[in-house]
Amino acid sequence: MNILKTDLHGAIIATAQEIFSTMIFLDIEEADAEEYEQNTPEFCLSSMLGFGGDIRGSIELHFPRETAVAITSQFLGMDVMQIDEDVKDAMGELANMIAGGLKAFFAEKNVKAELAIPTTVIGKAYSTRSIPGAERVQIYFVCGTGIFLADMKYVCNS
Repeated sequence: MNILKTDLHGAIIATAQEIFSTMIFLDIEEADAEEYEQNTPEFCLSSMLGFGGDIRGSIELHFPRETAVAITSQFLGMDVMQIDEDVKDAMGELANMIAGGLKAFFAEKNVKAELAIPTTVIGKAYSTRSIPGAERVQIYFVCGTGIFLADMKYVCNS
């Protein structure tokens, strides 16, 4: 099994762009990682979903408050003013849809992947951990509502 990071990087971008354009009606672009790594936005909401099978790890989406609220408003077609259950559910569903797209990508590569149930965390002082020795693909995205980070950490089982 050989999943190249460059292939996975492209699959994450293509999947996220398709979901945002068809489900949320927002165009997103990959942002300059160096710009945002030096001035990391204050993420306060993360939705994540685990993978099992031939590939183990997780896809995590990290959002500043304003971006999560604005994306949810667009997604649900209603005004959302603060992080609430609607925002948590919408961001969890967004992570679920992106993971589903990646599962299809893995299937094309003959890599079996099983998905867990999405989890959403809200706060200011939290961190996530991955499998020791995991590969990592990080992509900052920018859209009209702000910036967010897609972070995939994974290990391929031989």
